[in-house]
Amino acid sequence: MDISHIRTMLEIIKHGSFSEAAAALNISQPAVSLHVQRLERELGARLLDRGGARVRLTQHGEAFLRHAERIASADTEMREDIARLAHDLTGALRLAASTIPGEFLLPSLLADFTALHPNVTAALTVSDTEAVISELESGACDVGFTGAPSRRSTLTQEPIHKDTLVLVVPANHQFASRSSVGVDELSSQRFIAREPGSGTMASIQRILADSGIEAHQWMPTAVLGSTQAVINGVEAGMGVSFVSALAARHGEKAGTIATVSLEGVMLERDLFMVYQQDHITTRLLEEFTDYARGWLANADAHISGGTETT
Repeated sequence: MDISHIRTMLEIIKHGSFSEAAAALNISQPAVSLHVQRLERELGARLLDRGGARVRLTQHGEAFLRHAERIASADTEMREDIARLAHDLTGALRLAASTIPGEFLLPSLLADFTALHPNVTAALTVSDTEAVISELESGACDVGFTGAPSRRSTLTQEPIHKDTLVLVVPANHQFASRSSVGVDELSSQRFIAREPGSGTMASIQRILADSGIEAHQWMPTAVLGSTQAVINGVEAGMGVSFVSALAARHGEKAGTIATVSLEGVMLERDLFMVYQQDHITTRLLEEFTDYARGWLANADAHISGGTETT
């Protein structure tokens, strides 16, 4: 069955006239009549009642209409999909990220991006902020995502997402039932720190320093190499710590840790998209960075509250 014949019939039904359908399709009226004749011959039924001022559907025509609209719509969708794939992006994304963007944001972002562009593949390494910067400088990756700014002047660093940091304590801790505590109450607490190079640790030190609290006041009882290790340490009663609210969600929901804010201290930082400006030269990288900007600006709407931790 010729799809053009189906579309001609739909135009006749829409306009109620052979001449108006011909004008809409930009073909001659004899061509419209020929399409109808061939369609009726193929189906073995009369579809239109041509008597009167306007063309009307027969009973067979009503049955035809119920299916024809769906067929025409599917044909349009198929052509659009094929056209999109024919002009779609191809290639491989080389990405690096620190733990919070790398384990909580980018997997969902990449799932959405590659669903739109199925011919794109992505390789993502997850480490700490300093390692991400080193990968960018060496050319091992094209775009990085970090939890703290870098002083490297050759890199473009875009603030791309606001991340809230929280104090995490064991579920049975004296602070667990409180929504906030004073900074002075923390001096007696055992503190678990992240390793040097961690964007989360650098951000906490900066925020607390801006509030008049110097790093030497926070002597850690342990230094652990990942956010997940920190959370596990808190759950085990090793001490308290600061982590991204993204990382704390699962443990808080499970009831193994509690999150607390600091009175008078805004525990918020920027996450950054980082790249060498002169390296964003391909259509793939331009499209991806543009997509990442929009996606991360509305990340809360994209993230449904999974079970990831870093």
